[in-house]
Amino acid sequence: MNKKISLLLPVFLFYFIIGQLSASTLSSNGYKIKIQLLDPQSKTIYLYGYYGGESYLFDSAYSAKGKFEFKSKTNKIEKGIYSVQTTPELKLFDIMINQTTQFAIITNEKKPFEQYKIDKSDENVLFFEYQKAIINHLNIIPFIETSPNSFLSNYAKALQEVDFQDFLKNISTEKPNEYFGIDQLEQLVMFHYFDQINFKDKRLLRTPLKINVPYYFGSLFETYIEDRNTCFILLNHFLEGTIDTNNRPIDLEVQFYYLKKIMQNYLYNKPGFDTLFVYLYDHYYKPEMDQWNIFNDSDQRIYENMQARKRRTFPGHYINAIEAYDIQKNKVNSDSVKTKYKILWLWDPDCDHCVEETPHLFEFYKQNHVQYNFEVIAISITEDYDRWKSFIEENQLFWINLSYAMGEPNYDLIDFFDLMVTPGIFLIDENNKIVARQFPIKNLKTIFEQIN
Repeated sequence: MNKKISLLLPVFLFYFIIGQLSASTLSSNGYKIKIQLLDPQSKTIYLYGYYGGESYLFDSAYSAKGKFEFKSKTNKIEKGIYSVQTTPELKLFDIMINQTTQFAIITNEKKPFEQYKIDKSDENVLFFEYQKAIINHLNIIPFIETSPNSFLSNYAKALQEVDFQDFLKNISTEKPNEYFGIDQLEQLVMFHYFDQINFKDKRLLRTPLKINVPYYFGSLFETYIEDRNTCFILLNHFLEGTIDTNNRPIDLEVQFYYLKKIMQNYLYNKPGFDTLFVYLYDHYYKPEMDQWNIFNDSDQRIYENMQARKRRTFPGHYINAIEAYDIQKNKVNSDSVKTKYKILWLWDPDCDHCVEETPHLFEFYKQNHVQYNFEVIAISITEDYDRWKSFIEENQLFWINLSYAMGEPNYDLIDFFDLMVTPGIFLIDENNKIVARQFPIKNLKTIFEQIN
């Protein structure tokens, strides 16, 4: 940080903190923000707001002389960060709405951070210095550490990139949660993945921050998708960390926002995520408490239907006997198979993953179907008769082969089993009760050893 900034910054920080202590809270309605641009090139400027990192046009102002005003006596402006722009693509600077909704800024349109004057908003004086430091690649730690719980500090910390080498050093001696193995450092990384972001600060929801929470609970979760306890703990840890319990009444907007993002990601994801979707539905989904209409009427209908679809094929649920046709177009009823267990294999010879996995399942079948007393009912959901028949002959599959190509089964298996991708695998007992669902073939031996 250069000498001038070093000398001025403590003064800005001092007045900023004093301003926080003395400023009145935001009025429930109305705002007036005056912007004067020196050497103006533009006659119209725009005020863009943010929600979950996505921008939207909040207001606009016109002036032929460079003096603009965003104002309303009735519309509320929420606490957050807003962008002053000359076009939807070209940003001049950001402003912070927190302690006051009425202030004035004088600056140069071409170089807004070189010479400026801000009246009645100490927090924006500091915020301009922060933006200047970012542009000039200066140290921003003083903005974070001087007032650690301020809006600006929380925002600046959330934008910091995590150094995972230092991160691992700091948590390597931490006592793991009872569900985490001592040597499972990766799970601790998952547990602390968002430590630098204060999700309890609702104001961060209305900033340019784009936090890829769905990716974290989606792609990164695949490592632990078979460990339900770990997944549930991580979900609880995150969602409970979005609530500021110091506020009364408790505000659930942030939790509902991210809950919807996570559940949307699980709606049509891999079957392994179905139990997580239903868990969230049962424990967190409360649309009657959604005062922000984050879950609209359409969402509610979809979520209600999807949880029922996913739930009906969970272990412990019963399915109706399946009737489908074999290669000679004979009707085969699954109840006619008298083994202790049946593996229902829903596949498609045009599906690359099915073509890869089916021989692996058949190899396990040849070696173990007598020992574990099970039969495979493989139903091709495609109407491509020639490809289905050719694949069976080429791989000499002598289990029970049925196909949609020979006629529709007695009920829609794709719909009933909520089959978004192929293959689908379900282990069913002699009473048509689902024992296990959508598991890797490599886990079959372990599953059979556990149930026998």
